[in-house]
Amino acid sequence: MGKTWGITPKTAHWIYTTIIRPMLTHGAVVWWPRVELGVARTLLSSLQRLACLAITEDIRTTPTAAMEMLTGLLPLDIHIKLVAMMTCYRIKSNTSWKHTYDPKSHTNVLDQMHEVATVTNMEGDRMKLRFSCEKQYKVNFPNRGNWLDDHMFPIPKNALTVFTGESQCSSGTGVGIYFCELIEDKIISLRSE
Repeated sequence: MGKTWGITPKTAHWIYTTIIRPMLTHGAVVWWPRVELGVARTLLSSLQRLACLAITEDIRTTPTAAMEMLTGLLPLDIHIKLVAMMTCYRIKSNTSWKHTYDPKSHTNVLDQMHEVATVTNMEGDRMKLRFSCEKQYKVNFPNRGNWLDDHMFPIPKNALTVFTGESQCSSGTGVGIYFCELIEDKIISLRSE
């Protein structure tokens, strides 16, 4: 990649933010305390500097902080802490976070998160996922005459009855329309071609 050839700055930004940076932050909730070391910060800053130079196509003497402002990127050490805090909050919301209260433990991200964003200390309203596979309903297809008689609102005898529905199977997702008195029914695939 050079000044006049290679990928565009927009593509470089996309590659960095959607491929490279998530690879770097994988598992950050466990290893984030290493970011506190000066050596790690220097290495992370030089890595992000390379990405910023590729994105902005600036000269080599441009300060890293200026390029981060231009590209809208947080310093990488702060971004890693942010990812660790978001992961911690998600796990805490599922009541699966185990806090050890060890000053050198990675679980201290919870304490730092509570200091930075006090709202995260409040109880959430997230519910645990529960599957209920028992059939809790009954399908009744009444006779057309009874259906019209049992209805609260009078429906004219010449009214058209139409049934609609959707389904999903291994071949795709679709919808169907069934006209009781007409010959033409419709089946529409919702697959993107």
